[in-house]
Amino acid sequence: YGVSETFLMPNKKRPSHKLTGAAKIFSQIRLREVKGLKDRTSYLCTLRE
Repeated sequence: YGVSETFLMPNKKRPSHKLTGAAKIFSQIRLREVKGLKDRTSYLCTLRE
């Protein structure tokens, strides 16, 4: 019980920071992909016109 408690308590903040950092990077990559897709669709639309 003591070992698990000491294992969970100090590491509670670290994984959340890692997760948020990874989530930020992932969201940025996703935003870039979405922007790229929008640019492609608009480019295709201009080609169609």
